[in-house]
Amino acid sequence: MKTSMALITSAPVLRAVEIAIEEGNILAEISEGWSRTCQVVHMERELSALARQRIESEVPSLRYWRSPGTPHNLATCGFISDDDGTGLSFPDDSPPHGATPWMHP
Repeated sequence: MKTSMALITSAPVLRAVEIAIEEGNILAEISEGWSRTCQVVHMERELSALARQRIESEVPSLRYWRSPGTPHNLATCGFISDDDGTGLSFPDDSPPHGATPWMHP
């Protein structure tokens, strides 16, 4: 499993990872070989509101995305660099839009 920040190929994503770590997150792994991205950096914890705000402010070239969970995949969110095809992914345990708290594990 690759976990060294030195392996991150995108300068904007590297800066976003640094911000997330400054806000208390942990680098989980770096994966490659995806069909639409050359590299995805996975973080261990959810994206905090403050980290998201800082990333959007300090690294405006990154685009935010969110994918709801399915029966086969956990919900995730993160950022993508459209310039170099590198992604940053966080687990997302927030309830789906419109869900009541008791519906969400």
